Amino acid sequence: MPPSLETLGLAKVLERFYNSIDSENLTVDYEFNPNVKLNEKQQLALYRICQELTNNTLKYANANQIVVKFIASEGQIEFHYSDNGVGFDPKNTSGMGLNNIESRAQSINAEINFFSNPASSTGIKMVLKNDGKLVVTMIPPKISRVWHGIRKPWDADQSE
Repeated sequence: MPPSLETLGLAKVLERFYNSIDSENLTVDYEFNPNVKLNEKQQLALYRICQELTNNTLKYANANQIVVKFIASEGQIEFHYSDNGVGFDPKNTSGMGLNNIESRAQSINAEINFFSNPASSTGIKMVLKNDGKLVVTMIPPKISRVWHGIRKPWDADQSE
């Protein structure tokens, strides 16, 4: 486990990761609910999944927006990731990226389904239920706001 993840936790490490992306053409909407509680194995897997998804977005999607949210709701934790770039055909991919995502999801008892196509953008939703099972589904993103820079969870109000 990276030392920064151990000492700072997933929320802060992901904030730093998204702040480190050097692109004037990319906006990230990042939100981490402080009620989200994950064990070390879940934090590491989700951190690596976020890295892989973001790298895929930067490398292939030609997107100008990424949305990353961790939401705590009754009995579950949800992770949402989407971009507004070019989608992909999950049946016709090469490389290790999606395999790595599937492997990491399986390592925390996740089920994963990819839903994307070359004509649309890509999204992912993961739900961690109380029983420790993480259900992962790729969904078409619904990006309704454009944020300028990183949206921090402690920002109560940001104008569009």
